[in-house]
Amino acid sequence: MSKFDIKNNKIISGFLLSTIMLANITLNSFAGRVKAAETIRIQELKVTGSNIYVVVNHSEGKKIDISIVDKNEELMEVKRRGNRFDIALDGNAWDKLEKGDNKLEIRLNRDGKYASEEFNVHKGEKIPRLGRVDSYNSYSNKEIEARDVEYDIANAIKGKRDKFTTIILASDKYYADSLSATPLAGRLSAPLLYISDDEDKTTKTLDYIKDNLKKDGKIIIIGGNGVISEDIEDRLRNMDVNNIERIYGEDRYKTNEAILNKMEIDYNTTPFIVSGDDFADASTAAPQAIREGGVIILSKKDKIEDSLLDIIKVCEKDANIIGGKGVIDEAVEKQLNKIVYTKRFEGQTRYETAIAVAENNRNNQFIITTGKTFQEPIVASILAGLDGSNLLYMNDENGEAKDYIEKVNGKYIKISKEKEN
Repeated sequence: MSKFDIKNNKIISGFLLSTIMLANITLNSFAGRVKAAETIRIQELKVTGSNIYVVVNHSEGKKIDISIVDKNEELMEVKRRGNRFDIALDGNAWDKLEKGDNKLEIRLNRDGKYASEEFNVHKGEKIPRLGRVDSYNSYSNKEIEARDVEYDIANAIKGKRDKFTTIILASDKYYADSLSATPLAGRLSAPLLYISDDEDKTTKTLDYIKDNLKKDGKIIIIGGNGVISEDIEDRLRNMDVNNIERIYGEDRYKTNEAILNKMEIDYNTTPFIVSGDDFADASTAAPQAIREGGVIILSKKDKIEDSLLDIIKVCEKDANIIGGKGVIDEAVEKQLNKIVYTKRFEGQTRYETAIAVAENNRNNQFIITTGKTFQEPIVASILAGLDGSNLLYMNDENGEAKDYIEKVNGKYIKISKEKEN
C-alpha cells in the first residue's frame, strides 16, 4: 500500500477557479485478480492541470484500457497504447460527483487481465461548468443573437472577473493567424478580438480594450505589420497600454511556429494537425486542444514543415489529424507516423468532421455557429474549449448538427449574428 497527499490543486476551466482537494490518495493494488507475473499496477499518479496523469508498469505497447469508476458507474474511459495515460475528468464526470469527498476507482484492463486502485477526490463548491454571464449560464437549446459576437463571447469568457489580464488581437481578414492562437488564448484565459479595415469596428475593439483590460494588462498582436499596422500599437499606447507583444512569422506556418514557441510544450502536449488552407477543421479541433493543453499545428496539404515536425517530436503524444485526405494527404500521415502514432478524424464535409471530433470528446454540451465564415467559429471555439463543450457548424441547409445533438440527448447554444436592419 502506498499513499499520496496531493493538496490544493487548482484547476481553471471555463474561467471558474476550481480548487479540487485530492487528499489521502490511497492506492490499493488488487494483484490477486491477475497472475503474479502479469500483474498490472499504477507506478505513478499525479495531477497536471485538469488531467489525471497515470503511468502503469507495463510498457510493451500492448493495449491497456483505463476507466474511472464512481460507485460502480463508469464516468469515462481512456484508451491508450503504451504505459502513459492522461485522463481528463470532463464536465459530465464532475456533474456525477457529489460535493465533498468522492471515492473513485481506476480500473485497468490488459488483454482481459484486470486490476484496480482507489483514490479520493474532494469536489468543492465551484466545478468546471459554464456560468459566467446570464446569456451563457446554461445550455438550454436556445439561440443567442448578437450583432457583435466577438464582444459577447469575450464578456462570457470574462465572467465574474472585473477585467482581463491579457487580450489577443488578430486581423479579421486572415484566419490562419487567429486560429493558430486559439490554444494560446485558452491557456491565458484571454479573448481574441479582431482588428478590421472598417474603422468603426477597429474603434469598437479599442474601446472594448480600454474598458476591459487591466491597467497593467497585456496585448498580444498576432501577425506582422502588414497584417496589423504599427498605427494600432500607437493607438494602444495613447490609451496607456504599454505592455504590447507582437507574435509573427514570414508566413502562416512561421507565425504558427512563433506562437508555439511562446507556449510550454513537453511530452504531455497533444498536437492537433489541421490544414493551413481553411479555418473549419482547426476551429473544430481548438476546444479539445484547449481542454487538453494541446496545440494547433498547421499543415500544407502534402507536407508539414520540418520546424513544426521538430515541435511534434517534443510532444510524444498521439497526433490528431483533423480532416480527410482531401485536405491533409496521406503523405503527411506518413511523415507523422515516423515519430508518433496518429489518429484521423474526418467526414465528407466540415459539418461531418465537426461531429466526428465531437464523438471523440464524450460530452454532450455544444456551441453551434456558422460554418461559412471564420470570425465567429474561431472566437466561439475558445469559449467552447474553456467550458468543456464541442463546436458544431450549422446553416439553413444543414441540419446534421441538431440531429446529432438529439441523438446524444445533448444541450446546445446556437450563436448567430443578428440581421442588420
